[in-house]
Amino acid sequence: MADIYRPDAKIAGFLSVLLVSGVAYGLYRGVQDNYLAEFIHINPFERGIVEFFRELPGFLVIFILALMYRYSDSKVFKIGTAFMAAGIVGLLFTSTGHLLTKFFVVLFMVLYSVGDHITMPVKSTISLDLAKHEKAGASLGMLSSMAQLGQIAGFIAVMFLFFFLGRAGLEVFYGSRKQIFLTFAPYVLILHYGADPSVMSLLYAICAGFGIFCGPAIGRFIDKLGYKTVMVADTLILIVVCILYGFSHRIFPKEIAFFVVCTNFVLDSILSIASMAGYVYVQHIASNQEEITATLSTGVSVNHIISIFIALMGGWRWKGTGIEVLFSISAVLALINCLYAASIKRQ
Repeated sequence: MADIYRPDAKIAGFLSVLLVSGVAYGLYRGVQDNYLAEFIHINPFERGIVEFFRELPGFLVIFILALMYRYSDSKVFKIGTAFMAAGIVGLLFTSTGHLLTKFFVVLFMVLYSVGDHITMPVKSTISLDLAKHEKAGASLGMLSSMAQLGQIAGFIAVMFLFFFLGRAGLEVFYGSRKQIFLTFAPYVLILHYGADPSVMSLLYAICAGFGIFCGPAIGRFIDKLGYKTVMVADTLILIVVCILYGFSHRIFPKEIAFFVVCTNFVLDSILSIASMAGYVYVQHIASNQEEITATLSTGVSVNHIISIFIALMGGWRWKGTGIEVLFSISAVLALINCLYAASIKRQ
């Protein structure tokens, strides 16, 4: 770590927070899809609507952070964490079987999402600020690795909890559905292949396990090969991922297709780590630290403008035409993203 961070950087506290918040995310994400599908009875079409509202804070984050421009990055990070905690507590006390259950579940998920999206650009900004300038990618890789380490602990906890409680007949959640990648990819496994919470949590744990090592590795690739190379490679592989999600059940027998989609799911999670290349790109084109934070915040908002409508349209497309068309659209979007990545200047 001494090779990555500035000598005066107080990195231990920051990495500890990332680790603990990763555990919390693992516990939350490990049951979310099954909770919505089987406990709250959210169908694929409604899942798209839920995702629309859940991603809405991502679009609004540029305005939210603009209101907090006087605050330091560490204070903004604390505020975001407080919002996330409030959302989790709200979900904990949401009563089931009530007519307004779905409304309150979405409300508290949005509250959690507000905090999550507030912390997204700030974590990267803090990490870049603590790092030596030539080790920006490695610092972001370490950030990713610590977060994934925490997540794997949370996912494993959920996996064992549901596995052993399921054996004992204390079944709370059964299955779930999905949306595009974070929203729909779990639903493919759950609806098409019958993955239960223990299987999903195991997959999330495997993803986090790969993330521990892949985060630093991708960070080093960014530093050595350049952000443009990583961005282009990421989007090219993503096209294949989209096709396999949508058509594995038509290409392979069911048992093999399930294995292919599970492998695809893990690969998809690794690709998401490569998005840090965009952060390094921002650092190279920005003139100061404030511009980095502002640009990353704007990027989150612009990204979520697309995510919001994809969530709504994705659920509608799934219901009307099936997953083939849904993931074909995703492949086209990945191709467009690839073409844009290829057009940026090399560092």
